[in-house]
Amino acid sequence: MSRGDLMNKQAPQQSPVSPTTPPPDSWQPRRYHWGWRRIRRGKDKKLHFPGQEADETVKKVVHRHWLFLVRPALPFIAAVAATILVMWGYITLPGAGTVWSVLGVAMGLLIIASAMWFVYRVFILWELDIDIITNKRIINWRGGIRQPSRKETPLEKVQQVAIVQKSPWQFMFNYGDLHLYLMGGSININDVPAPKKVKEAIWEATEEFKARKPPKEKPPKVLDPEVNQLLEDLGKPKPITKLPSPDDKHPPLHADRRIGPRRTFGGPLRIILDIHYSWGEYTVMYLQKSILVLFVLPLSIYGSSLRFIPAPIMSFWWFIMSAAILGLLIAMFFTYVNYVDDVYILTNQRIIEIERNFLFFYEARTETEYKNLRDIKVQMNFLGHLIDVGDVYIETPGGMPNIDFKSVSHPFFVQDKIYELKGHKEKADETKKDNERKEELHLWFGKVIGKLEQIPQIKGAPNLQRLDFIEAMERAGELGFQVVVWDEDPSHPELPPGVVIYQNPPPGTVINPGGEIQVVLTS
Repeated sequence: MSRGDLMNKQAPQQSPVSPTTPPPDSWQPRRYHWGWRRIRRGKDKKLHFPGQEADETVKKVVHRHWLFLVRPALPFIAAVAATILVMWGYITLPGAGTVWSVLGVAMGLLIIASAMWFVYRVFILWELDIDIITNKRIINWRGGIRQPSRKETPLEKVQQVAIVQKSPWQFMFNYGDLHLYLMGGSININDVPAPKKVKEAIWEATEEFKARKPPKEKPPKVLDPEVNQLLEDLGKPKPITKLPSPDDKHPPLHADRRIGPRRTFGGPLRIILDIHYSWGEYTVMYLQKSILVLFVLPLSIYGSSLRFIPAPIMSFWWFIMSAAILGLLIAMFFTYVNYVDDVYILTNQRIIEIERNFLFFYEARTETEYKNLRDIKVQMNFLGHLIDVGDVYIETPGGMPNIDFKSVSHPFFVQDKIYELKGHKEKADETKKDNERKEELHLWFGKVIGKLEQIPQIKGAPNLQRLDFIEAMERAGELGFQVVVWDEDPSHPELPPGVVIYQNPPPGTVINPGGEIQVVLTS
């Protein structure tokens, strides 16, 4: 063995370094290998979905109500019924065996096709279109296979949850719609089974999320009381004026209902307006068409009752006119219903026009926000000037729909109120922004001044000359300094004893906190 080989053998051997796998980049786009499935149960017996965060847990999974699966099942039910009829015909008329055999094969294929269609629709309606409630957010999966989409709503934005159940079927089968009021918008979850339980699950998750969230940071208080009071005065938010609302005199329609107009229409029918208010929105004014315009309707009855018909046909006249008057009364009723139930609502955030036909058979709605108003015009005819009734036209920019208030009383007053509400909305938005800036500046200045107060500051020596020794100690003590008697000088008989005539260091000299000032007193 050569000397080089011996040295290599005796040298300490290093273990090979195993390559380390770098941690995955959380910002690197990657595909979730879930196939068509939206959610599944893992080995830990918990539900999981693609895109789930590490500390996120599923609270509830909401599918559509089973009643909506009946319609996809109708072809399968019809195919089974047709197959039973074919079998009954085969037993009753066995002579046409070939026909029954062909029909039996066709019914079998029809059952298979309708069953596959039913399974497909169940997979689309039940498995793919779901809503997931977690401890952090609400996820809405829609679109099935062709156009899948996912919408997320953080729980911190949920302000209120309302249940909407309109038809007797919804009460009978215990399902309905959920309307979620958010900060800056709203979302709807339709056809929810047991909506009260789902609402409770959302509120429970929201309360737990808010409890985990750290409280909003408050501005710190500084040591100087005058500066602290000044900061509080500067950071005090401006109040936003609340306009009077006609809904204040009406009780809430229902505790679980969505926020909206409290007033009902339709007389004894008590029809509720299908309007969803956003968070912080309230009614300022209800407007309807003027009832004065309908005073012309009784004139038709009066004109039809005039006696200008010759006597020979008078016996037939009363029968004809009675039927005509009855028809006029019916026409007047429907005219009145269609006329008076059109409602215009001015809220603190938008304008809403509701056109309804025959109380509740048809309802059309147009709305716009005050920021979209371009111009407001009033048009009146001669009769309108006499009774103060006219039309208010609200123009909006671009392709947005205009709003027409037809035949309203005091149209110029309505025009002024709309401009006033527009100015109030702009002022409220500006006040809200100012309050947010004030709160931010209050927090910032409070932290800066508090930090400066904690930093030791180097101060100059005060002027203690010509002061009594006790007064000199008090003045130096306020600044954190100590006074030490260095000597006494009897050469100043004009001064009383104990007066400072000399100090070291001189006044204005920079001294560290806790430093000493030597003084010479009179004797």
